[in-house]
Amino acid sequence: MQRVDGRRIADVAFLDLEYFFYGRILQETGYAATGVDPFEATKTAATEQALRRLDPGVLAAGTQQKIMNAIFANASDYSQVSIVDKFEYVKQADIATALAAAGRIHLVLDNCGYELVSDLVLALDLARSDHSVKVHAKTIPLFVSDATVDDIGRTLTAMKDLAPWFHVELRRMQAEGRIEFAGNALASTPEDFRHIGASLGYREEDVVLLKGDLNYRRAIGDAVTPIDQPLDRLAILPDCDLYAMRSVKSYCLAGVDFASWPERISRGIFPMDGTICMTQRVPARAETAA
Repeated sequence: MQRVDGRRIADVAFLDLEYFFYGRILQETGYAATGVDPFEATKTAATEQALRRLDPGVLAAGTQQKIMNAIFANASDYSQVSIVDKFEYVKQADIATALAAAGRIHLVLDNCGYELVSDLVLALDLARSDHSVKVHAKTIPLFVSDATVDDIGRTLTAMKDLAPWFHVELRRMQAEGRIEFAGNALASTPEDFRHIGASLGYREEDVVLLKGDLNYRRAIGDAVTPIDQPLDRLAILPDCDLYAMRSVKSYCLAGVDFASWPERISRGIFPMDGTICMTQRVPARAETAA
């Protein structure tokens, strides 16, 4: 808040301005004193609706389909003015292959509602495939649809009545130590992700799945650059490899291989409404990098 307060809007980084705006909402609603999430009702309604629509057959789908569902579910959040219903998929990384060789998998969440439910379906699939899965949520409900640790608890409670078959399987994996839910303090701050690996407890054999546009922006320092700018030339990169699963909702995009870029979409002026859904590997910064 101190980086922004009292300054002109034109002189403030857009990422800081976003955090300032939502931080002021938490201040005005007394979150620090009460712990009451001002967006809880909105998120709970969306999550319950997603659970009611969830077909038990979803668990029988393959891992690749669950990955795609989790990516497309990121296309909409509750702060958007419009909702898209047609997607362009830009595959820049084979996440399924990376997961197959993983020891432990870290899944860094983004939004509640349908996206959270889709992410939990993916987490369950990976845990049932003999992986250890750690699901990381935010500790503060800063943005409208942020998935927090409390939201995971409320979702699991709602599952008891709305999707009991899903609840039983998730709780079984949790009891066996195959799925773990944790809060991540760094994910709730207006800082970049140059130390995200350390905050997750990353080990060399791990794979990190990073959900969402904002998390991607933080992974590469909210860079403004031509979209084919090689990622290893950026000033800020994370301290571990990440596999980004995002829909594009900002100008921040780099490292694009145009071989998979849709021909009908401009490389310079592209939609930022969630139309473009992507998988992309973000490499760890080199040890020699500043």
